Amino acid sequence: MTTARVTTRRLIMRLAAVTAAGASIGACARGRPDTNSSPNVASPNASGSLPLPYLFDGDPPAQELARRLLAAASSVTDMATHERFMRLAIEQSNGNPSNPAGAVIIDHTSGEVLGQGVNRNWQNPMFHGEVVAINDYVSRHGNAGWDRVTLYTTGEPCAMCCGALAWAGIPRVVWASSVAALRNSGVSQIDISAVEAAARPYEVCTPELYLGGVLADEMDKRWAMRVH
Repeated sequence: MTTARVTTRRLIMRLAAVTAAGASIGACARGRPDTNSSPNVASPNASGSLPLPYLFDGDPPAQELARRLLAAASSVTDMATHERFMRLAIEQSNGNPSNPAGAVIIDHTSGEVLGQGVNRNWQNPMFHGEVVAINDYVSRHGNAGWDRVTLYTTGEPCAMCCGALAWAGIPRVVWASSVAALRNSGVSQIDISAVEAAARPYEVCTPELYLGGVLADEMDKRWAMRVH
């Protein structure tokens, strides 16, 4: 493998680490990450914004959106609300002990549950929890009103699910366990950060919040102890 490919791979992994650790820890601490703490990253501008890897240098709009998503995650203050709704996603995850990927779609103004689901990939390889919840929402409410919702899921959305979230136009996504935690539990993953996957399709959707790590300690244990 060439040096350039190795470097790109490391930068992708670094973004995943920034997303999982920086977003969740920053949100819980109500603070911003130290912009001088990580090597091999480039400050997007001179304004003191969150650093992002050179991975985005060739795509400034994606870099800008990723920066905004990381900043939004770091400034979250209503963690109790996010934890309350994440528990509903965890309840959904009980429906699949071997792959506890549960998801709920919530009206972020009223708190109403508008869609829900759990991984059913034994029926269809695309039936991840997020996709099942989206299908449930459409069956109950039609393909409209996405701007009012937040999707909560027990695991960081994969690239496929991030694509579905973008095409639906879901503006807010919150997850518990990171891609790294899922892989550590033995669940095969497409190793791409949800923030990167959300930032790339900016021509389709420009989400407001991608927040990771909500009740991660609890779900990490669930994934590690899942039924094989």
